[in-house]
Amino acid sequence: MGNTASPGVKSRPSSYRFVASQILIVVGIVATNWWVLVPFRHGITGPHQGFFSDLEATGEPDASLYRSLDFLASLLTLIALALRGPLGRVGERRAEFPWIVIFAVAGMAGSLSPYACAEGTYPTCRRLEWHFQLPMHHYLHIASGIVEFAAMTIAVELARHRTKGEFTPEGRAARAIIKVLYVAYPALAIAYLADAFGAFVEPVFFLTFCAMLVVEVFEPQGESSRDLKDSVSYPSR
Repeated sequence: MGNTASPGVKSRPSSYRFVASQILIVVGIVATNWWVLVPFRHGITGPHQGFFSDLEATGEPDASLYRSLDFLASLLTLIALALRGPLGRVGERRAEFPWIVIFAVAGMAGSLSPYACAEGTYPTCRRLEWHFQLPMHHYLHIASGIVEFAAMTIAVELARHRTKGEFTPEGRAARAIIKVLYVAYPALAIAYLADAFGAFVEPVFFLTFCAMLVVEVFEPQGESSRDLKDSVSYPSR
């Protein structure tokens, strides 16, 4: 006999696709966080060491390796999202899902359009950048980075709104992540303008974005409202 689904609840993804998506996103996260090894290879000599992303600029040591890892991470993220699907815990279509996809596509675009020079490390590069005297691929990298950050931030906010009032793991995670971003964005702006401590601020975004990817892929799919009721807070009378 065929499987029956609860009324109003769409069918869950097959178990092998769900597990495969989780494995792929974990591997992608490992590839994304290549920056963890950088201090052991290049060292961090002081506050004015620029951003980790500067190490992907054309001509920098190991730049092609880091760009390849970023491309691999984005590709694995897209495959994981495709396997997991857009439906949430109770079978609803998650509003943040398309923005996570845009985040991954922007990451691929950025890895294919590297910085022409490390603008966070060399003042001359920063000056040329502001005068639009660098190759087009440098500005494409900047644009893809802006899209990447904006898409993930919108996704986190939509996830927070979707899970408002819930005590599910994804609801708690979304609320925690958005609070971190409220602090991280001003710190990023200060680091960029002061040209200092970028390598200490940037990893905060790497880690919070990876946390959101875990939330998006590991969230259960297709539970009934009865399964969710114990995870939702109701106002007291």
